[in-house]
Amino acid sequence: MQITAVCAMSSNYVIGDNGKIPFDLPEDRRFFREYCRYKLLVVGYKTFLGLPSMPDTDIFVLTNSHSDDVLACSYYRDAKGNKYNSVRSGNFAYFVGVVNSIPRPLSEIVVGGGGEIFKTFLPYLTDARLTYVGKEVDGDVKFPIAKFLELHSIRISAEISYYECGDKRWERIHWKVKNKDRKELVVN
Repeated sequence: MQITAVCAMSSNYVIGDNGKIPFDLPEDRRFFREYCRYKLLVVGYKTFLGLPSMPDTDIFVLTNSHSDDVLACSYYRDAKGNKYNSVRSGNFAYFVGVVNSIPRPLSEIVVGGGGEIFKTFLPYLTDARLTYVGKEVDGDVKFPIAKFLELHSIRISAEISYYECGDKRWERIHWKVKNKDRKELVVN
């Protein structure tokens, strides 16, 4: 199963500041929404609160809780009116159980952050679609780049796309990664 990290980060690897993304890239937000369509997106609670409407995306909010009593529902609409296909929440063991019980095969799991969620899923990744913003920003959450590079030192391929809009410049790198010690998430 493909497990992909999708993330935008500054040149100093900052991905969040006080629960928000510290830069505005509308093109990258569109990419994220489109990439996640018809897939299972895993995020932390703060990241979930900042998501746009994603009606064609199933979302799992990874928490320290054991079950999905907090957010289990289909066709969820939050206080801002954003729509989601389905939302569940729970801890990592519960997530693995949910994935293993899905009757249809999943084409891909997308890991969308925050920092602790990326750390949890690093050993399972097969791909990473990382957007680098060409400037340093202040923030309280960083992408675990050192651990990512340590675990995924073998890159099967890398595609780089460059973007520019006004004074904003960024690049998106799609890494196919290989980790000889990669853990399997799904056991059945």
